[in-house]
Amino acid sequence: MIKLLVLGLDGATFSVIKPLCNEGKLPNLKKLISQGVHGTLESTFPPLTAPAWTSLATGKNPGKTGVFDFFNRLTQDSLQRKPTRSSDIRRARAYWDYLSDSGMKVGVVNYPCLYPPYEINGVMVSGVGSDPQDEICYPKEFKQALIKKCGRYQIQVPWNNREYADNPELFVNELLGLLEINQNTLELLLESDLEVITFVIAAGDFAQHYMWRYIDPTHPYYRRPEADKYGPAFVRIWQRIDQIVGSAIEGLPKHANVLIVSDHGFGPRRSSFCTNSWLYKEGYLVKRSTFVKVRWLRGIVGRAIRRVVPRFYSKATHKGGFGGILSMPAVAEIDVERSAAFSPPSGSRVGLICLNRHAPLFVEDGRDIDEVRHEITSKLKQACNNLGVTVNIYSPGELYTGPYVDLTYDIIFELDDFECTVHFGLDRIPYQKPAPDMNFSGTHKREGIFIAYGHDIKQGVKLEEAKIYDVAPTILHILGMPIPVDMDGRVSEEIFREDSEPTSRPVEYGEAGERDRIRRKLAKLKSLRKM
Repeated sequence: MIKLLVLGLDGATFSVIKPLCNEGKLPNLKKLISQGVHGTLESTFPPLTAPAWTSLATGKNPGKTGVFDFFNRLTQDSLQRKPTRSSDIRRARAYWDYLSDSGMKVGVVNYPCLYPPYEINGVMVSGVGSDPQDEICYPKEFKQALIKKCGRYQIQVPWNNREYADNPELFVNELLGLLEINQNTLELLLESDLEVITFVIAAGDFAQHYMWRYIDPTHPYYRRPEADKYGPAFVRIWQRIDQIVGSAIEGLPKHANVLIVSDHGFGPRRSSFCTNSWLYKEGYLVKRSTFVKVRWLRGIVGRAIRRVVPRFYSKATHKGGFGGILSMPAVAEIDVERSAAFSPPSGSRVGLICLNRHAPLFVEDGRDIDEVRHEITSKLKQACNNLGVTVNIYSPGELYTGPYVDLTYDIIFELDDFECTVHFGLDRIPYQKPAPDMNFSGTHKREGIFIAYGHDIKQGVKLEEAKIYDVAPTILHILGMPIPVDMDGRVSEEIFREDSEPTSRPVEYGEAGERDRIRRKLAKLKSLRKM
């Protein structure tokens, strides 16, 4: 019998949800908010799918997981990178790993970057970052059940594909089809003997990237006729998500609890800044002019491959290095050996600057690393001030702690509270307002959502200062498990009713890592022998 349902609504933000609730258009989410506990859930920096969902699952900041982006450096001195995979989450230990090891039967479905699936006591289905034609299920036989229930299986709708560029109707229909599959999949899970289910719905993220300009009158690409035509379709998508939430709640046992969480929030994309173009203009980056035609040719070939054989394109861009051979010219265009600073390819939309300690500026001219870092940050602040853009600049130590801090970059920054997206390409002018590409009108922000509801949860309470790292320890405490001492988050004890079972127990902290896993398995074996 299910004890806890964790619903992930990718990209969900109260700035969208609450107005729709107030208009009576999301009755189920409105009920959970009013009769449960809710609050803003602060995401990781950057507020990006890969690090955020990894940190939510593990209760650890990116400095402890090593996941800062979709692709992460192998070592501090290496330019080679690898895609975020299930091995990264498994190494850092997700809450479902502890639950599975304790003998609890768990289901983890549609979880981003959880590919390939691995053995747990229950069911695992890979989410965003995987291809449904690959082996995405553990056990393998579960895929047959998915196909039987859904007719076909789909993981995502690639909102930035060209086929949707001038066809919002097609995009909306595809999203509604994906949500139908989500509904059927969740029904299948709720009919099973799983005790804890984690299920991620990604459609809200896709819709908000593509359709923000239809719902925000302050957006530079907002046009009233288009908003009148396509704004209602955006609402329909969220109403369908709300229906799925409602039907899931109805199917739960009386004593179950529910957590609804998002990996990050959302807001308008108003402008864009190209770090490498700016570094080149300031004299810190050196181009390889011979690679300009290679990049142009790569773009043509890459688009053709993606259009004709999308599975091959997906696999090629998920191989080693900087995303495989199709992405290689993005950095090959830069003379890395001679460049004192450059921005690596990234999906984070925040600014990342790598200082090349082997460049002539440092080796031959004898410049000090800290001096150049200060020089670049000062020039960046001045440039942003001249543009009327707000900039916040960080060093890795200000954002992260843990053994993998060195895998991030020397200078990290965000612009206009993430509403100015940052890019690494060299084919753009440094700053553009409004940002190019109208179909990329919404972007990630740090303010996600947290909603708790159920047998042990208080009613009508607002949660203050919740962080994404708090979700995993809170889940473990609800289910009577000790909190690993290396988790960064805390148990959100204030969400529980005073007479509830989680309140009757003190928060217990236990050993972390492999020893804890072995100890729990041994305890489980001993209990089985006594039966």
